[in-house]
Amino acid sequence: MKSAYSFLRWSTKGQNKENRDSRRRQTESAEKWITEHSNGEYQLAKEVFIADGQSAFGGKHISKEKDAQGRAKGELRRFMDLVKDGTIRKDSILLIDSYDRFSRLDVTQSWNLFSEFLGSGIGLVFTGSHEKRVITSKLLTKEPHILYFILGEMIRSNTESAEKSRKIVAARKNKMVKMLAGEVLPHTNAPRYYTYNKAKKCYEKNNDLVPIVNRIINEFLGGKSLYQISNGLNADKIRSLRYFNKQANWSRMAIKSLLESKCLYGEFLDIPNYFGEPMIDKLAWDKIQMMLARNSGNKGRYATDFVNIFRGFGVCSQCGRQMAIGVQVMNYKAGKPKAEPYRYMRCCARSNGLPCTNNSQMNLAEVEHSFFTEFLLKNPIDLINGDEKAEMQKLVRDIADKQTKLNKITERANALGELAGVISTAKLLKQGQELKAESLQLQADIDALNGQRSSIMATPVSRDVLWKAIDLDTGKEDINYASHSDAEIEKNLKDNTVRINLRTYLPNMISRVVFDTKAKTYTVFNRSGKEVFKSEPVNKKTIWNKIVKLSWRKIHRDAMKDMTPQQIEAYVKKLEKQIATKVERRKAK
Repeated sequence: MKSAYSFLRWSTKGQNKENRDSRRRQTESAEKWITEHSNGEYQLAKEVFIADGQSAFGGKHISKEKDAQGRAKGELRRFMDLVKDGTIRKDSILLIDSYDRFSRLDVTQSWNLFSEFLGSGIGLVFTGSHEKRVITSKLLTKEPHILYFILGEMIRSNTESAEKSRKIVAARKNKMVKMLAGEVLPHTNAPRYYTYNKAKKCYEKNNDLVPIVNRIINEFLGGKSLYQISNGLNADKIRSLRYFNKQANWSRMAIKSLLESKCLYGEFLDIPNYFGEPMIDKLAWDKIQMMLARNSGNKGRYATDFVNIFRGFGVCSQCGRQMAIGVQVMNYKAGKPKAEPYRYMRCCARSNGLPCTNNSQMNLAEVEHSFFTEFLLKNPIDLINGDEKAEMQKLVRDIADKQTKLNKITERANALGELAGVISTAKLLKQGQELKAESLQLQADIDALNGQRSSIMATPVSRDVLWKAIDLDTGKEDINYASHSDAEIEKNLKDNTVRINLRTYLPNMISRVVFDTKAKTYTVFNRSGKEVFKSEPVNKKTIWNKIVKLSWRKIHRDAMKDMTPQQIEAYVKKLEKQIATKVERRKAK
């Protein structure tokens, strides 16, 4: 039995609330079609594609932008991606309540989207319309008049949204004119710590939220960092102002945005004194901005001046989100800038206030040193491309098999010409069309396989490419890492041109690098998804250096003097554990 997938869409998050009807209406429409019109040929798939708050007029439901898991953010685009990679079979159908759920784009863009679906082999059913048949290329060839219905729906859907957009823009302009004239009107973008009094036609402080805002202001002016404030609010289980009706954590950026808002001293949309009783005066707000500017110049910045070579494929082991680079330039104990900026890697969830247990960080220099010296420059080809020979051989076999089938179809098509006058013209045309469709499908499959083959062949297969990427000499015979010093590698990795080259090469060889900031390890996966390397803790070198220094102290020399080799090994392991604990405590502080 073939699968029927349900696609639900509404333009704003509010339409998904319990008292709204969008989800129920569209769900029931799909279920009713399966019961009354599928004739037992289709069954409703368990997976439902829901475009919650994705406008079809703006094309958000077909956005190609990727989320943290690497999937398209547009729900309809995600469906098409699953069709292209073979997860969803091409004889499946998509159930949509009406055409305006499918698209509200202008006619040209909407037609292109409609044609893309037909070309993929997926059938479309508009379950809430009078035309309840499965619309495919074959049906349109037999009954082209259906295109009048489709074209009419395209025009209607776009015109409705365009007119609604025009009215909204006009209403906003009219509202702004009244506000500039001195009238205080309710506004959806007004901060929640103010509430609108309809009787007095003015804004007043929200007594439930004012204590939270005052706490943030006072703690920041008292010297607490943005992280300390957000962690304190989360520890006290105080919900963020933006999502006060549901459980949501505070983040550093949420605190920063609140403190930067001009609404604190009463200004709104460049209108002064819009909120009658401000939270603070302008002088206090100016002081806060000076403190924020000083903090942003000193610490906690993203390293925008430094290319992240792991960008796009370096992910967190816990939540799967991207790893970001931060930089600290200030030495607070000495009260002056650091001689060398300290750069680190951490999960981007922390700065966005999202849940993730990997709340530690990893020294970027140690990570990159380990990545290049212990993994990539030693034996990249065997580790990365070892299983791609088999993949290449399979692709060559598949291409040859499909090419043989294509040749046979060509022979059959040529033979049809000799049957003219023997069989009816209608039957001859039908067989010709079927052979043509089969031929086109095989050619498309061959092109796709050749694309995969070219992608593998384009992968760097020489160690020299990597050495050249980090600007090392490749003219020596039997190149190995030992012929280059740590200082040379480190120096070249500080050059952004070199880093850009690496960021270009690495995604062709590696699918992802998964970082565990708690264990201070990372795992590398090749393009086939196979694990090819797992590192030791990247701070192990630092710890061992400290152990070597400690072992020369008299107290430790005396302790190890009469020990057996086994006892010395146990003693060193104990020292290693103690130092690792101290390092973690220091970083946590």
